[in-house]
Amino acid sequence: MSDEFSLWDAAESDSPGLSKEQILKWEAEHGVQVPKLLRKAYREHNGGVVRSSSIQLWSLDQVRVPDDDAWDDMADEEEEGFEDRNRILIIGEDLDIGGSYFLNYNLCHDDGDPSIWNHFYDGTGPSRLSKSVSRYLKKQASTSESPDVNWHESESFPILSDESIDESSWLPPGTITRYRLVQGEDKLILFEQGLDMDRGGQRLTRTELPLPLDPDSMSLELRRDGGPWRLHLEPLDGDEIVSIESVQQPGGGWKNSRSQGVPIYETIESESKERLENLRIQLIGAEAAREVAAEDDRMAALERRMQTATPDEQKMMGLQMLQAMQGELPDLPPPGEIPPELAEASAHIESLQRKMFEELEKSVGGLQVPPEVQAMIEGMKQKMRRPGP
Repeated sequence: MSDEFSLWDAAESDSPGLSKEQILKWEAEHGVQVPKLLRKAYREHNGGVVRSSSIQLWSLDQVRVPDDDAWDDMADEEEEGFEDRNRILIIGEDLDIGGSYFLNYNLCHDDGDPSIWNHFYDGTGPSRLSKSVSRYLKKQASTSESPDVNWHESESFPILSDESIDESSWLPPGTITRYRLVQGEDKLILFEQGLDMDRGGQRLTRTELPLPLDPDSMSLELRRDGGPWRLHLEPLDGDEIVSIESVQQPGGGWKNSRSQGVPIYETIESESKERLENLRIQLIGAEAAREVAAEDDRMAALERRMQTATPDEQKMMGLQMLQAMQGELPDLPPPGEIPPELAEASAHIESLQRKMFEELEKSVGGLQVPPEVQAMIEGMKQKMRRPGP
């Protein structure tokens, strides 16, 4: 990497840099060394956004050891690398997906670089992103001369659907989003071309959707902002979804990324409901498409009825739907067949649910669910009982 390299996004990082003495003082107070890449970065700016990414690195004085709540959520006594809390330092956050980034000096790379992890404080625990923070941040800040997604590749497959959506009503004039769904050997491939809202440049995606699709998930509805129709495409085996994204950067170049297993579904949009209905029939057959269309109509009618209901009626209908969904969930094994901590958590959740239902029932008094709404809820329950394909 050349001396000209800068970790920071110039437009999002304007704080003055630190002196060598300030960094040395911080190191002495925390008992760790700032990695060479970060040392150079903090000499330029005391915190900011890593270029070509959504990583916000805090100013050095904000970097801290996890507090008690954070430590209880992230630490696992049986996991290697969490022996010394004081050698774990939270350094920033993700501006797009939330959660925090932290350096773990208990687990360092061969060159002495600490590992970097992310943590969402949702009970799932932390995830290691890389054995070396410097390698990880270099990769996040890097760009390529060309996109990994080639829109013209879609022309080499049989095209199932080709749609263009004019987004000028809420994006810059002339903004067009294109969708092209093609047929691969044992999968569908969805190409999308549009505007990246964060960076302002072109965004290209190529998502492989393994066949078969889940027929029950192929709902067709209007976009929430009143835009075009959208068809939901979700494979039965979501783990095999492969998505490549290429985003044009303001300073030139492309940010390319690849993921597997996410997103768990995709959507294709069209100004024509009829075209998407025909596509759905082509993908899952006429009979399955009729069943999904009936469910679409039922849910649309339920939503319209909810919009015209009084607040108390909305509460009662919501209560009925929650109870319907709860009644169709599988039972947990008996307490003796699951770990004590899981059994305790399950009992606590059940207690909270009972309390919630009791409070809802009290708040709506003796209101009854309208017959037409009850029929819709019963339809939902029957669908939930239906065995999968």
